[in-house]
Amino acid sequence: MTDKVEVVMVEDFVLVQLTLEEGRGVGTLVCYVAQVLSMKEGGRLNLSFLRMKSAVTRDTFTFPNVEDEAEVDPGQCLGVLKVAKGITKRQADLVKVFPPLLPFNMYI
Repeated sequence: MTDKVEVVMVEDFVLVQLTLEEGRGVGTLVCYVAQVLSMKEGGRLNLSFLRMKSAVTRDTFTFPNVEDEAEVDPGQCLGVLKVAKGITKRQADLVKVFPPLLPFNMYI
């Protein structure tokens, strides 16, 4: 990841930094992995958020059963992630991201 965000394209996986607005951690900056669904007017991004498969590895994600979509400003994207899809049928729904996200405050 660099200080400058690469050009974001539809279907890219991105690391997004958001501020929690409710619950115990109100105001805490946290990171999410999301896939870009579309570009909106004004440059906003329509994203589909993923969930961490395991809090231990922090690099394998899956789409939730109930879609979690939102629009965000491009400035909230920390970078575009490289991904690898599982080879076996069991792993097909998993998305593994690179580099590992251990240094980031990932929210489950």
